[in-house]
Amino acid sequence: MDQNGQDLKSKLDTLLTQSGDIDQLKELLRTRLVESGWREEIRLACNKLIKENGLENTSVDSLVSDITPIGREKIPVAVKKELLQRINTAVQKHIDK
Repeated sequence: MDQNGQDLKSKLDTLLTQSGDIDQLKELLRTRLVESGWREEIRLACNKLIKENGLENTSVDSLVSDITPIGREKIPVAVKKELLQRINTAVQKHIDK
């Protein structure tokens, strides 16, 4: 991400945090991921990786590193679209003030 993208992301994060919208968006994301079965799917993927590598050969850091791309890939498109729409609505609310 270039510097302009980082600046925009930082401003968006500040706006959503100060308005309290970020907490609502996080809760929506958690709820939708549980409802979609994503959380269970990731739990099973973690268990599989631990069994394949052995518990003694698996650190939290390595597990997070291995599972993060899988987790991102498996987020349902509908959840991504809904969250993006909610973010757009929240930002628009503040632009219109």
